[in-house]
Amino acid sequence: MVIWIFDQSGMWQPIELQGTPMKLGVQDGRPMVTSDGRAASLGLLYPWRDRFTATRYVLFPLEQEMLRVNGRRLFGHRLLRDRDEVALRCPTGSGTVFFTEESLPRVVAFKSSPGGGPPTFCFRCKTKVEDAQLSVLCPRCKFWYHEMQERSCWSYDKECAGCHRTTAMDYAWKPEPVINGQVATLAARMARRRAATSEQSRG
Repeated sequence: MVIWIFDQSGMWQPIELQGTPMKLGVQDGRPMVTSDGRAASLGLLYPWRDRFTATRYVLFPLEQEMLRVNGRRLFGHRLLRDRDEVALRCPTGSGTVFFTEESLPRVVAFKSSPGGGPPTFCFRCKTKVEDAQLSVLCPRCKFWYHEMQERSCWSYDKECAGCHRTTAMDYAWKPEPVINGQVATLAARMARRRAATSEQSRG
């Protein structure tokens, strides 16, 4: 899981959440995610998990008036969903961050589940993935693929055979570019609102 933050270099930067509580706030006029008290905290990101699901994050607002999720004010905690947009507004600064449930694909040495269990098969070549073989777990559909010099099943095609996620070793989704200080999707939304208001006033 990742929080995307627009940094001082003018680029969106991913911050991976490691399953620990984090503070969401503002520092030096910009949004920040931190585990310490460096930022003016507006909300708490707290990991949540039950026995049936992977770890997810709940946003607890500390300053309800200064947080919006997908344009709406929070009246309590919220279980964050993929690509949620969180807007922060406070006297010391403002900005927008995005939450995604995605993780990066990584080449790792495969290790069987403790205590045995059914074998794991590569979703591309359908042969067994053995312990210590270099492999990739698709971040979206959770199927395993070989990724060895002699059998590069993950990178064999441009897409995962299970969910069609790109096999590039990068994030499949990133926030829209920033235009005149606003995220492009937000800028387009505001432009439509202004156009609708102007049309109503003329009518």
